[in-house]
Amino acid sequence: MGTEYLNTSLSDYAISKIETAESGELYNYYLYIHSAGASIIMRENIEGTEYLYASAGRSGSNWSTRAELDYITFDKLAKG
Repeated sequence: MGTEYLNTSLSDYAISKIETAESGELYNYYLYIHSAGASIIMRENIEGTEYLYASAGRSGSNWSTRAELDYITFDKLAKG
């Protein structure tokens, strides 16, 4: 995914999928997709105090492996 779409805010993306934590899980996941196909997964801890991001591949292709991805702050993701 090109980083040119990451240099914008998440307001330029639409939420496509949400996976909320079930019993014993620590995170909620949100899939954001840009109209050009770039996508980002946001991971939120269940306390709602930490938000980290990972590239979701083209049109969310990494969604099924979201728990294994490396998550970083949005500013670091944007720098590539």
